[in-house]
Amino acid sequence: MPHQKKIQNFMTPNPMVIKKDSLIQEALGLMRKKSIYHLPVVDDTGQVIGLITDRDIKLASAFERSDHMQVSDLMIKKPYTVETVVSLRNVALYMAEHRYGCALVVRDGQLAGIFTAEDAMRTLGEMLQESEQEKAA
Repeated sequence: MPHQKKIQNFMTPNPMVIKKDSLIQEALGLMRKKSIYHLPVVDDTGQVIGLITDRDIKLASAFERSDHMQVSDLMIKKPYTVETVVSLRNVALYMAEHRYGCALVVRDGQLAGIFTAEDAMRTLGEMLQESEQEKAA
């Protein structure tokens, strides 16, 4: 049986995070500065408690008083999380089926990384390139 590709080998390790009591403007500023679209929300122990996306913030920004909103007001409270040992295939298919932009990758309950649609496209491109090189050899 071929070696199964684990998500931990394709995720972005140690992603930027934010706390639930941060203002959404702080979250948006961090996303813009780092050119990211997803921010895991963690508690003081590093446990994942949510996810906030730039799309959620942009929608909320259309309302008055959005400058007083906290991350906890907008975050997805049960984001898609997977253990580091889950197969890349299962994560990618689940994300596609449910139209998720990312998966939060955890190890022993602690955030280990994030796997985004961008990571998936890069991985697909690399795998196709490897396949083409093998056929050419």
